[in-house]
Amino acid sequence: MSREIMQQAFDALNTCDWDYDYDEESYKTFDKDLVNAAAAALEAELAKPEQEPVAYMGSAGFGYDKNKYLSIPLYTAPPRKPWVGLTDDEVFEFLSDGVDGREDINNIEEALRSKNT
Repeated sequence: MSREIMQQAFDALNTCDWDYDYDEESYKTFDKDLVNAAAAALEAELAKPEQEPVAYMGSAGFGYDKNKYLSIPLYTAPPRKPWVGLTDDEVFEFLSDGVDGREDINNIEEALRSKNT
């Protein structure tokens, strides 16, 4: 998600309001818990530093300054996604089937590889 879209969503969420009318029943114009969770998640994401390109490439080759001929950003490394481990239940599933230890390890490695690629 682009930072501009996240900022726009964050600003919109902050405009939500709780309407209360003492003469009638109060009503929500939004789900307060859901909006608060979304706003917190967006705020945390916006607080992370954005990766800056180290150079640009295009029809003119490579260079350090972006222009109409050098418009494709190049980065030192692609953004890394967080590691996803196995739950206790998944590990127990592998270890409780009565298979030897090496096969258990191979199965666990394969499960981790499939979750993280």
